[in-house]
Amino acid sequence: MRKVGRVTHFLCFGSIILRDLIEILKATGIQEPYHILEASFVPAGADGQLRLTIDKPDGVTIHDLALLTRKLSRNEELVEALGIEELRVDISSPGVTAD
Repeated sequence: MRKVGRVTHFLCFGSIILRDLIEILKATGIQEPYHILEASFVPAGADGQLRLTIDKPDGVTIHDLALLTRKLSRNEELVEALGIEELRVDISSPGVTAD
């Protein structure tokens, strides 16, 4: 099930479902004013790739994307919850600005 604008997924990734992943993401840095529009996780052996599309009311900047990417890719709780050794994070936004 998917609800556009606010992510409502019920997909499984090993022992974690995406609904739980969204809660972990919110706890580790994707909080207000950010909104997760889409999320996917693709395991690849001992590694994995997390792809997020985010937005916020006044627009997402390149600085926001870089900050959140660093924050999530270094988050041990997230890596452990996903059951992987290394996490690659790709974050995008439909209206990213250079500011």
